[in-house]
Formats: sequence, C-alpha cells, structure tokens
Amino acid sequence: TISPNCGGYYEFLPPGYNSSDKTKLYPLIINLHGVGEQPENNGGTYNLNLIITGPDWYWALPHLISNDRFPTSFTVGSTSYSFIVMAPQCSYFAGPADLKNYLDYFIANYNIDPDRVFLAGYSHGGTRTWTAMSDFNLAARFKAIAPLAGGAENNYRYCPTGPTVPCVTSGGIISTGEDFNKVVSTLATLGAPKVLAVQGNNDPNNNFVYNDDYVREINKVNAAAGAVYFLYQKPPEPDNTGHEGTWNKAYNPIRNDFSGTNLYKWMLNSANLLLPVTLSSFEARSVSKEVLLTWSTASESNSSHFSVERSSNGKDFNEIGRVNSNGNSSTAKNYSFTDKAPLSGNSYYRLKMVDRDASFEYSGIKKINLNGSDLEFTVGPNPVANDARIKISGMQRGSMQISITDLMGRTVKTLTIAKTTNEFSQSISLSAVAAGQYILSIRGENINYTQRLIKR
Repeated sequence: TISPNCGGYYEFLPPGYNSSDKTKLYPLIINLHGVGEQPENNGGTYNLNLIITGPDWYWALPHLISNDRFPTSFTVGSTSYSFIVMAPQCSYFAGPADLKNYLDYFIANYNIDPDRVFLAGYSHGGTRTWTAMSDFNLAARFKAIAPLAGGAENNYRYCPTGPTVPCVTSGGIISTGEDFNKVVSTLATLGAPKVLAVQGNNDPNNNFVYNDDYVREINKVNAAAGAVYFLYQKPPEPDNTGHEGTWNKAYNPIRNDFSGTNLYKWMLNSANLLLPVTLSSFEARSVSKEVLLTWSTASESNSSHFSVERSSNGKDFNEIGRVNSNGNSSTAKNYSFTDKAPLSGNSYYRLKMVDRDASFEYSGIKKINLNGSDLEFTVGPNPVANDARIKISGMQRGSMQISITDLMGRTVKTLTIAKTTNEFSQSISLSAVAAGQYILSIRGENINYTQRLIKR
C-alpha cells in the first residue's frame, strides 16, 4: 500500500529490465482503472485481479499486457522505447495526493525516465485523470495525458456563469465550475502535459460533453497548448462506439487513430515536442586514462548549454564542465567533452540540457570503470565441446589479447583481437585441446578479465 486510498498495483517491466542498471531509463505509463475495479463495487475488498478480469477491463491496457498483446517496444524516429506500465487499484475517494504518492514511489524505486512520464485512464479512471490535473505541481510532472471515456464530477463540470452563479448540469448536479477552472488554468498555463481526450459517439453516459468542454476551454486560454478532442463516430467507424468500445479502440496498439500513430507513439511524440533538446545519442568511453563523452541532438529549441555532470555512486552528481549548444536547430548536431581527471573506479555521467529560460532536462546515465572494465563479457557454452564463443559488449574499443592456460599456467591458446564496435564476438576452436579445466583471460587497456573454462 503506497497511499491511503489505494491498495497495491500491477507492474509491467520490459524484457531485459535490470533494476541495478541506472544507466537505462524507461518511459512510464500510469494506468487508472474504472468504477468496476474499485473495492467499493466489490464488497469493499481490494483485489488486483479485478484490474484484469473486472467488468470494465475489456481490452484496457492491463488486460492487453496480460494477454501478450502489448508490444515490448515502440520506435519513434530512430529511437526505440520500451514502457514500464503501472496499474494501481484505488478506491472511489482516491485523488491527486494518492497519485502523487504513487508517482514519487515509482520514480524512486524503478529506472524511470522522468522526462517521459504519462497518465492514461478509462471510464472513471479518465475522470480521475482530469481531476489529477487540478494539482499544478503534479500535472507538471507528466508529458502527456489521455482521459478515455472520462467524465466530470460536481465542480469539475463546466459552468460558464460560475463560481458566482452555479449551474445545474445534466442529472441535476449543481456545479460552480471552480475545480474545472483549476484544471483548465493548469493545463493552459503549463502548455503541458499534452492532452488527448478520447470518446465514443454512442457512449450512454454522455460523458463526452465534459471532455469537449475541457479541450475547448484549454485551447481558448492558450491555443499553443494544442489539446486534442478525438471522437470515434460513424462514419468512418463500422459501428457506433460505446463506453467500453472507446478504450477498446484507443488502447489498441495496432490502430493508428491519433495523428497517424497509436496512443503510445502519440505519447512519446508529445514528450519529444516538449523537450528543449531532442537527444539522439549519448556515449562515454575511456581513451588513454581519460573519459570521452560524445552526444548528438536531432533538434534544439531555445537551448542554452549542456552541463556535464559526474557522480561516484549514480545518485549524487556535480558539474564538471559546460558545452554551449547551437540554440535552435532542426538538423543533427554533434558535441563532445573530455574528462581529463576521471574518478578512480566507477564514474557515472549525465547531461543537464539547459534551456534559455533556465528550464532543463536530464539525459540518461552512462557508467565507466577505469580500474577494470566497463565492458560485459559472455563466454559459452561452458563446458565447451569444440568451439567457445566470446561476446564483448560495451562502449570501450581497442586491441585485446585472449589467452587460455591450463591450471599449471601453460598457454594452450592465444590470439589478439581488435574490438571496433559496441558489440563484438569471437569464436575460438578448442577441438584440439585436451579435456580438462582451463583459465581464459582477456587483457587490454583497463581490462583484466578472467574466467574458468571447462573442456569436455
């Protein structure tokens, strides 16, 4: 339990996710469920399985994942992204404070890219998505939101005469529009997160009126906010789209309904639009006891400079240098920085990309070890019958010597290789070597790798 009004969460972690590898960060989607999955509608009992099997689950995101219908990666431009998805189960009373607690917990405990955090909710979860945007500081942490078939409650309903003269909305609900205006003001002022409100033309709840109200008023205050209202309707849909049908279509990764992309690529594109710098690459490698950092940008908008930061533990960073940026560019730009006095042992590097208005974003983190190697070695099969294959992964390149010795120290095999790419593999024939135990060693600049090898 992370927050008082919520009782746990499902997590989806991409294949290959390694919690200890802080250099690899992932975009995050927080999914908010509908009324049918709330404990109030199920005897007051929290039951996470309802998020997958409850009455409103019909092809919602958690159900897609549990049925292997959610891709493990999405490519935008030349970059491939894999999502972390979190689906908390919350009560009717959950509000912005509960969502903030969850977001704080996820950021602290998972390898999440804080520049690519998204919120999506269906039915009552769509309503909660709008509600969360009344908290300015919370809203500022999301790059895009997608309320799907969401509605509005009480003072979150539009009232053109409020708050002085309350309005009677559908169902006889009286609204001053006070909270509605908070949401509009927050999203219009920030210009972010980007908004995609989706509704079906045949939704019996008729909630689409309130989604349309939100989008219209946000864009009226700030046209640059570019909030989008998307209505599934007939035609061109083959049939009318009801309440559940809205998220059945919107969550579907094989549909390209939103500016020619699916929901997930739309989110990633929205985040990239909001970044002052679109970083296309960032690499670190050791060169003659120094560390060379190189990076490239695909685009820049009002960019001021790059602050190069270093850490010994991957958490506490200090600036060690600055590189001026091009400012505004729609073409690829290349940069470099050399750390001439790197730390002994592990060094972690990141870029702080600073805009002219002093706003900033962080890059991912790169790790270098100058006492040993920042490379990863894989040797297999082990035991080996005939051929052993050595795989070397990592940024460091150069000449390396591979040797195999018996337990008496006598050399039985040796060769020199040149690693010129990030991924390198080499096959070594051991068919003429007698069965027994051997020591495989790899030596090079800052490299001292040893492994026991068994020949069958």
